[in-house]
Amino acid sequence: MPVRLIRSKLLAGVMALLVSACAQAPADKSAPAETTMTATGDQNLAKATKPPIIPAQSAPTATALLGLKADDLVPLFGPPALKRDDGRAQIWRYQGEACQLYLFLYQPKSGGNFSIRHLETVRLSNRDKTSEPADAAETQTCIDGLWQRTRQSSTS
Repeated sequence: MPVRLIRSKLLAGVMALLVSACAQAPADKSAPAETTMTATGDQNLAKATKPPIIPAQSAPTATALLGLKADDLVPLFGPPALKRDDGRAQIWRYQGEACQLYLFLYQPKSGGNFSIRHLETVRLSNRDKTSEPADAAETQTCIDGLWQRTRQSSTS
């Protein structure tokens, strides 16, 4: 399958996710917090405690990234390879050697800082120039690699 076709399908999928996320109803306040890699509803973000401080000696987990502010990302991963602004939503893409990390940031209705509400990783295959969604272990490997690359470049 041509790379251009794969990229266009990936972009279409990302945009569909972005549109559907904007159309979701606020989460039920009595429901327990979700344990997936998506934070939902402005009310949940407003109630959420400050995300845990990520120690400098280890990469953050995918779950620890949720809720982080945009200002917290550059020290962790450096500037994104791609940053797309769509009103109250932003998509940041970080490019690794074998993966891509997509971070979906949203601004609360009341304004203020953008924060991560969803993330996805894509596994890249150089052999046949394809990409596939990554599982949880591959997601963490991708995050670890991007974080480590930032540490190495900041000490050079």
